[in-house]
Amino acid sequence: MDKSPEMKKKIQPQIIKKNNNKREILIGIIPSVIALLLFGLSFIIPSIPEKMKLTVMLLIYFCLTLIVFIVSLFRSPNKFTMSWAIPLVMFTLFMGADSVWQSELLWNKNYPIIYSINTLIILLFIVVLCHSNKIRIKPLIQEFIQKTEPLYEKIIVVLTVFIFIAAAWWIINQIICTAAYYVPQQQAHYTAEVTGTGTAKGKYYRHRYWNIALSNGKKEVFWVYAAANTDTGYTCSTTPDPESGAVLYISGKQNFLGFSYKKVDSIIGKEGKKICP
Repeated sequence: MDKSPEMKKKIQPQIIKKNNNKREILIGIIPSVIALLLFGLSFIIPSIPEKMKLTVMLLIYFCLTLIVFIVSLFRSPNKFTMSWAIPLVMFTLFMGADSVWQSELLWNKNYPIIYSINTLIILLFIVVLCHSNKIRIKPLIQEFIQKTEPLYEKIIVVLTVFIFIAAAWWIINQIICTAAYYVPQQQAHYTAEVTGTGTAKGKYYRHRYWNIALSNGKKEVFWVYAAANTDTGYTCSTTPDPESGAVLYISGKQNFLGFSYKKVDSIIGKEGKKICP
């Protein structure tokens, strides 16, 4: 029995809606699939050093995400555009020791430039978020102020937004500092005095660190696990913790964003005795 025209009119929008939902879900899955493909490719290509495979994958994916975000501003809104950020969170927050360890070895940073880049990217993310979800900031703020909800609920909302922005800032800063580590640069050398040592412990990790003061007066933290990744065959970067007052002779490269550590050439003890090599 044929369906009446009225029934067809009711069913047709439902079918279109279901098809649109399926299409949007597929679009939302695409970023994760691309991240996994890049992850696999980085391990297949033999020319990429073992300790840099996740880093290469993450930096390529980050560039793709920025391109997608910029392009999305000139297209019709898609609520799944922000799903491109999910792999960035996963690989930076939960696998940071393997993917963004270089950020710990970028010293003497040019903070005004790095923070300006971070701010621009954060603003881009906010604009894309508002565009993809059709959020209007001004009406949203007015509605939030005028609502008669309890004060504590408003405080919770503000804190949640603050935590979200702080987390986004930290993730972007880690990625930008990692990228800055590889910016073309000139050979440079520093001496650094060890001012203290310690260990950061967690459920699945134990990372040693040395507090150091560079010869230019800047104070930095020398993370042993990160330094070992640059050249695992060089023992001075993984030597037993030196005593306070010991001097490190460090090689690296300097660019306009900071100093990229490469290796510890030698360590001289407090009493003037060579500890390494």
